[in-house]
Amino acid sequence: MKKLLCPLFCALLVAVLALAACGGSGSGAATSASPSAAPSQAATSPSPSWSPTMSPPTIPVVKPGDKLPPFSKLAELFEYDRSEPFELISGVTYPKYGATVQQISFKHDGEYVGALLMPPASQGPFPVVVYAPGSNTTGTIWLKDAGKLAKKGYAGLLLDESGGPFWQYEGIPDGLAYVNYVKDGRRALDLLETMPDIDASRIGFVAWSNGSRLGSFLSGVDDRIKAFVLVGLNNEDVTTWSAEEQADLKAGGVSLEGYAAQMSIFDPALYFSRNKDARFLFIWGDKELTPVVKQWYLDSRPRHSAMQLFDGGHGYESAGKYLDPWIGENL
Repeated sequence: MKKLLCPLFCALLVAVLALAACGGSGSGAATSASPSAAPSQAATSPSPSWSPTMSPPTIPVVKPGDKLPPFSKLAELFEYDRSEPFELISGVTYPKYGATVQQISFKHDGEYVGALLMPPASQGPFPVVVYAPGSNTTGTIWLKDAGKLAKKGYAGLLLDESGGPFWQYEGIPDGLAYVNYVKDGRRALDLLETMPDIDASRIGFVAWSNGSRLGSFLSGVDDRIKAFVLVGLNNEDVTTWSAEEQADLKAGGVSLEGYAAQMSIFDPALYFSRNKDARFLFIWGDKELTPVVKQWYLDSRPRHSAMQLFDGGHGYESAGKYLDPWIGENL
């Protein structure tokens, strides 16, 4: 079904399609309409009129005891080719939580990236919130929260996880997975900048778990996002593990010391601590905010940051009550 449910949304998508054919104008997420959901005639290879101009990133090798590369070198890992046409595809449109949801797909590095677009039923330009899920979930986990904010005039772009697979416990491949995830996220920001009904000076970001890691990396290398809500963020499985996980990984032949050294360049705190101007809200379940995680946060928190706790563990369902008022005050 490609019929749009409101005149505004039709105008929005027509304008985006026209602009996207020429690529983005800015400084990339697979959906509930995932890359495989793109029309069969849309190949996942680069456009015949476009070819990559950048080489794949080279992850610096870091061994135990090594000094980390300068942050400027790490930031270069997340650069990407901004000349690629978006080749935007609009998919199914349906009503949900009092708003209109549109499946879209756009290209980054020759592959389709998917998302859900959720505009308010009013006149723009709108501030926009980008939503990212945790692993093994999709952007639909945020539909209810995005619907509430859409009623208050905030557009939503709900990303699915991309860039993976993660946690192969090989430092270079796992690092590349995060690099690709971040570049997909930046490409999504480029797409937002082409949309005439989006106020690209007011972009927020809401995410849970591995999506919060995406947010932390973006906060260190891209200054277009002005407000971050990061739920359940920690450095577990990157440089720290529970005792049970340590035993399992060692039994599988993983060198935890070597892996932690290599992945130290992808510690989320290394990135969010670099941000100077954005506002941050960190949300944890009270059972998840262990002394180790709390100290990790206190040691590296950005300048403009706040913390909230809910009764629970590593979840996102109870975090929604903090989003509405905080986004309203900070975006």
